[in-house]
Amino acid sequence: MSGILSVGGAGNVGASGSFYSYSIDQSLRVPNTDSGTGNAYLNRTPASASNRKTWTYSAWVKRSKLGDGGANQSQLIWAAFDGGDADQFQFGDNNNLRFYLNDATNANIQTTAVYRDVSSWYHIVLAVDTTQATASDRVSIYVNGEEVTDFSTSTYPTQNYDTDWNNNVAHTIGQSARINSTQFFCGYLAEVNFIDGTALDATSFGETINGIWVPKEVSGLTYGTNGFYLSFADSAAIGDDLSGNTNDFTANNLAASDVVPDSPTNNFATLNPLSKGSGGITLSEGNLKAVTAVAGISNTYSTFGMNSGKWYWENYFVTAYQSYSGVSTSVTASGGNVAIYVVYVPSGNKDISGSASAYGASFTDGDIIGTALDLDGGTVTFYKNGVSQGSISLPSNTAEWMAYIADGSSSDSTTQILNFGQDSTFAGTTTAGGNADGNGYGDFKYAVPSGFLALNSANLPEPAIGPNSDTTSDEHFNTVLWTGNGSTGRSITGVNFSPDFVWTKGRSGTRQHLLFDTIRGNGAYLLTTSTNPEATDTNTLTTFDSDGFTIGSNVNINNNTETYVGWNWKAGGTAVSNTDGSITSQVSANPDAGFSIVSYTGTGASDTYGHGLGVAPNMILTRDRTNSAHWAVYVSDIGTGKYLELDRTIAVTTAAAIYPSVSSTTIGVGVQGGGSITNTLGDNYISYCFANVDGHLKCGSYVGNGQNSPNGTFVYTGFRPAFVMVKDITDTSNWIIIDNLRANPYNIDTARLYANSTAPEAATNTNRYMELFSNGFRLHGNNAADVANKWNESGDSYTYLAFAEQPFKYANAR
Repeated sequence: MSGILSVGGAGNVGASGSFYSYSIDQSLRVPNTDSGTGNAYLNRTPASASNRKTWTYSAWVKRSKLGDGGANQSQLIWAAFDGGDADQFQFGDNNNLRFYLNDATNANIQTTAVYRDVSSWYHIVLAVDTTQATASDRVSIYVNGEEVTDFSTSTYPTQNYDTDWNNNVAHTIGQSARINSTQFFCGYLAEVNFIDGTALDATSFGETINGIWVPKEVSGLTYGTNGFYLSFADSAAIGDDLSGNTNDFTANNLAASDVVPDSPTNNFATLNPLSKGSGGITLSEGNLKAVTAVAGISNTYSTFGMNSGKWYWENYFVTAYQSYSGVSTSVTASGGNVAIYVVYVPSGNKDISGSASAYGASFTDGDIIGTALDLDGGTVTFYKNGVSQGSISLPSNTAEWMAYIADGSSSDSTTQILNFGQDSTFAGTTTAGGNADGNGYGDFKYAVPSGFLALNSANLPEPAIGPNSDTTSDEHFNTVLWTGNGSTGRSITGVNFSPDFVWTKGRSGTRQHLLFDTIRGNGAYLLTTSTNPEATDTNTLTTFDSDGFTIGSNVNINNNTETYVGWNWKAGGTAVSNTDGSITSQVSANPDAGFSIVSYTGTGASDTYGHGLGVAPNMILTRDRTNSAHWAVYVSDIGTGKYLELDRTIAVTTAAAIYPSVSSTTIGVGVQGGGSITNTLGDNYISYCFANVDGHLKCGSYVGNGQNSPNGTFVYTGFRPAFVMVKDITDTSNWIIIDNLRANPYNIDTARLYANSTAPEAATNTNRYMELFSNGFRLHGNNAADVANKWNESGDSYTYLAFAEQPFKYANAR
């Protein structure tokens, strides 16, 4: 069964509010817990059987609880049960998608991909047509508009098999049809459709707009006898079918407060189970309720980060003993990350990173604490039951802040329920407030302070680069793959723009990294694996083209049958002279995308050169082109007078002459003995400069926790990454590169290349892998002695450079 997927339109769609061709205003929160006690679900038994061979199920899903590989962790999406063995469609205990008939006896289809993103929405379609002659055409699964074709297990039903679905037996959504407490769904559901008698592809329910899979109006669908459409628009009649068939479902352990405004077209913040600290926190109620363990001190953060604007949310304290409520970020000091937090505690004190002082009124069980975070003014104000307790100056107003809760006691448990605008009853614990923000979004218990907004995607700033802007991320950075054929004049296309900087690497062979740019010209390459100066080979990159580049027969770029990757950046085309510094530089700059290429000649003195970005770069890669030398890498989180080397595994080195200053216009170079890796007299240099751009580019840092799945380190970027390069800045380690295309374009990703090594792609390692999510990435596993794969050693600080596939404001879950 194959479908034709929409490729969407091009160009601007319109203002932020009109990006989506069809708006969804609500979803059903399925508030199950770890125990499964009192499971919430929808159920219905059709009056009569209909087409049991051909049908389609479609739903938008936002997960909140994940399987951990243990028993009874499956998350049921859609099930049918005839009293014997059940037919089930579910997230498995390892978070893949599974389709079972007769408890896997008559069919067992499991995706290789896992789906552990809890910060945004998946669209999932299951289409069944057992009349098909070809076995693999009898079941199709689509995720975010793309048909899944990679399966770890693929036993298909026999031809003309009658499923329990569409029989007159129990059907359930969110729980096993056997109503047993070990298999249930936790999260949010929206736009649930069942089509009786037709196997449809994903384009019947969604479409692609500028790279984003979005919902579309389904009113024109033919539902058949037992078909139904659940929109959850009426909180008083949660299970009502709006298809016209009145095939209504019965709601079990669901309340009106479980219909919330969180939706695929306006995603709301929740607490993030991927960023839970040690000590133990159990999350439920769609990741809005947190219960801490009695033993241990624990904390967690929001799925949204904030670096500008004014934001408001509320926290209901069921039990307030030594609970913390507030905001947190991290800053880099002396090469290591330091956690910064500002919290309000039950005693009435404010606590700023461990320093407590008097602040406002004490609070206790049943009180609601509002947080108003003003990142434009650099303050946070806490409200007790709607009454301001006064403004507090933030230690820093330039970092990425997150909503933060914590348990400050190692001997007591606390329970908190947050409201980012989803539910002013706090899961039915109090009466509704009905207060929206100034944009009309959210449902808060108390009036939202003037100018402050709910933390949801509709309120996020419009990214300068994104699907609702003039250009998308893949028009500034993109990855292409090819298989070598050994010929000259080989055209590599699909870049989407004429690249100014191309970085290539052989994946299947032991090959050099080759770096080309339009300033240095065709065939002129630098290596990241040696100190060799620039060389020219007309059989490498021969031309920069409008949609890619042309290559020759050099084995490092085009050996027959070997596989290759090319990472491509758009700068500013032909270089222009820049006189911002004391050295006149040649600059090709793309300030909108935060990237420039700079060529200059060393003076052997203390000087500066211009970079053309208009803001201070967060990472700079500099290489002597004339003589043998190491690469010099500047990272803003590490600071000036310190550097890393792209061609070596060394940790941070201090040298006053290397990057002595970095400003919004210039980069400093100094004197270092008889010469310098950034400023030897008469030598020619190239610098690649990167400056953070919200929703597109992020150079940042994090601290490893040394944990394997499911508790690896989560790093928030504010976008769904397409490329991530990581380096330990505390100890020796490789520069590890992951992207969203190599090995498999889905999670988990083990396809590592190393910028400082000619080694082929390391494609398998069950204990060390990266996952790319809608708002960042997560790193699993570590071995302190394994320099090749060290990206998560406990206590070590790391720097990273990441580029976006989609900005978080619009990103689909991955």
